[in-house]
Amino acid sequence: MRLKTVLTGLLILFGVVNLARLGLWQLRRNDETNALIAELKERQALPPAGPELLGVPGEQANFRQLQLSGVAQAEPYALLAGRYVGGEPGYHLIQRVTVADAPPGAPSELLVDRGWIPLEGAEERARGLGGPLQLSGVARASAEFDAEAPASPDGLRWRVMAPTAIGEALGATTPDWFFIAGAPLAEGASPDPSTLPASGYHNTIRTRPHLEYAFTWFGLSATLGIAGAVVFDGEPTLQGRQR
Repeated sequence: MRLKTVLTGLLILFGVVNLARLGLWQLRRNDETNALIAELKERQALPPAGPELLGVPGEQANFRQLQLSGVAQAEPYALLAGRYVGGEPGYHLIQRVTVADAPPGAPSELLVDRGWIPLEGAEERARGLGGPLQLSGVARASAEFDAEAPASPDGLRWRVMAPTAIGEALGATTPDWFFIAGAPLAEGASPDPSTLPASGYHNTIRTRPHLEYAFTWFGLSATLGIAGAVVFDGEPTLQGRQR
């Protein structure tokens, strides 16, 4: 058998094995994701937490409902651009909130997505939304959003929620999670704009189609294996070439 044939066979075998390993890895990721979803759903069903959640890391606070009182800082603030409610353009208002009764040793501030405000007069409206307030909503881990963080030219308008970068721009000292104000929204529903900021959130857990990825890798592995078998089936043997 020629050296070229041996090397080709080894390369095909290497590809088949590694593609199958990628499929097995996706199956393991699917199990991990399902376990995480079950944990987050259990967390969503817990009674609302209070200021004690400020001492909890983001991976444990993620998706916990929260009720607290505090003081919203009128300035500085941040605006998330490209937000629409009922077809009307606007922003989401991001503010620092100093939390009442924060536990000792925990951050006393939160970065809060207060909800939607209209495009027209947004800055004046934002400055008027400081002061004492009662909040209910959900905690979200900053790490889930930070990977998408773009630069903001002026620190005021941002294209996506980038909690760590926005918190730094506002000079806030917060936990490694932020807070979305409002009540849970039905799938596809929008906040009610009759009260501003129009707040609310969707209990959507981000997932990836690991099973589909696994079947894709297994399919590629099988295809490569079959193609290799066909090629070698048609490869003349050394004995056959010598006759």
